[in-house]
Amino acid sequence: MEIGRMGAGAGVNKLNCIAIIDTSILLLISLREAHLDDMMNYIAGCAPVVPTPVVRELQLIAERNGTRKSYAAKWALSNLLQFFNVIEVPVEEGKSVDDVLIEAAELMRRTKTVLIVTADTELKDYALERGIDVVWYRKERKGFQILTEII
Repeated sequence: MEIGRMGAGAGVNKLNCIAIIDTSILLLISLREAHLDDMMNYIAGCAPVVPTPVVRELQLIAERNGTRKSYAAKWALSNLLQFFNVIEVPVEEGKSVDDVLIEAAELMRRTKTVLIVTADTELKDYALERGIDVVWYRKERKGFQILTEII
């Protein structure tokens, strides 16, 4: 798997920390259930990146017209992505977005500190099992929390 930068991603290589932003977080910020400033405070010093499979997932959600989630996805695509570096991450056929995010995190952490930012419980658990640090949005607490797997 080779990862490339798109758009404003030039600064990514200069930082030693990458924060991979998941679809769930972008939707929650778009729905105003989570706050962009709060997330950015938790990942301060890290380059926030949105992999292209997350962008594609937002586009698919946006195509489902008339739902609250589709409007949030459209808003995220139009307004929120400008705050992040979009990175090209190839997707092998049959792989889920979660699998692709984990593989990308494992590849990037060879040279950098990597966090995955998510509100998805399954992705959080999968990342922690693989030794990847997670910034998790807890809906019931309405806040972010840093999680690491202690072995």
